[in-house]
Amino acid sequence: MNTKKINIKHFVYTRLKKSSMADFSLGKHCQSRELLADVFVAFKVKKDPFSIQYNEVVSEGLWSLSHTEYASCIGFIPCDSKYNIQSLGVDIESVNRIIPEVLKKKYILDEDFSYNELTIWVVKEAIFKAISKVVKFTFDLSDILISKETFRFIPNQKIGGEFSFWNEKDFIIAGAIIR
Repeated sequence: MNTKKINIKHFVYTRLKKSSMADFSLGKHCQSRELLADVFVAFKVKKDPFSIQYNEVVSEGLWSLSHTEYASCIGFIPCDSKYNIQSLGVDIESVNRIIPEVLKKKYILDEDFSYNELTIWVVKEAIFKAISKVVKFTFDLSDILISKETFRFIPNQKIGGEFSFWNEKDFIIAGAIIR
């Protein structure tokens, strides 16, 4: 098993596009599915990217999708990867997003590493997506504790992994993996 630190950013594909508010709601869904289609074609995935469900498994690799205003990202790690990865999650948000106080108080823990609140939010969203593919019970972001580059799942200490985040234009993107 290869436990060498990996560059998660290497497995994340983004599409940033300005659109009008008139096509925002449908547009972000279509844009993310179009990007997913491009990634599926590149990796020869046989599933329909426009009808696949969020937790649906593809035999060709692990995948995760996120979209926000004007941007989408897809994480994809091929099954033939030399890394032993069990799950993957990604998230993307505008750097201008304001996290409401009620959400900060509920989901950002005092013990979380001292990143800014938006970074913690985006990282936890990516981690949430990775964990939701391996556990079969209800949990929320307050069940995730992040340190500098790793995380652990409070209800089950055996579940943990690593994450990274970066800025791309006006967006913050995070990816998380569980080995």
